Amino acid sequence: MIDIQTKLFRYKLPLKKSINKSSNPAVREGLILVLCKNNEILSLGDIAPLPGFSKETIEQAEEQIAQSLKKGFHRAQLGF
Repeated sequence: MIDIQTKLFRYKLPLKKSINKSSNPAVREGLILVLCKNNEILSLGDIAPLPGFSKETIEQAEEQIAQSLKKGFHRAQLGF
C-alpha cells in the first residue's frame, strides 16, 4: 500500500443551456478527486456523469468512488 491522501470535492456549475430536456435546469454537477502525498498534489481527476447519457447518477458515482477510496491504492493502480 502507498500512503496517498485523497480529497473529493463536489461542484455545480451553471450552464447557458440544459444538456438535455430531461435534466435539471442548466446545471452541470461533478466531483473533483485530488490525490496527494506529503501535501503535494500528484493527480487530479474529474467524475461527471451526464444525466440522460450516463448509467449512473452523480450520487451513485460519489458512492462508488468513496467505496474505492476506502480500499486504498497500490503502486500498480497509480502507475508509479
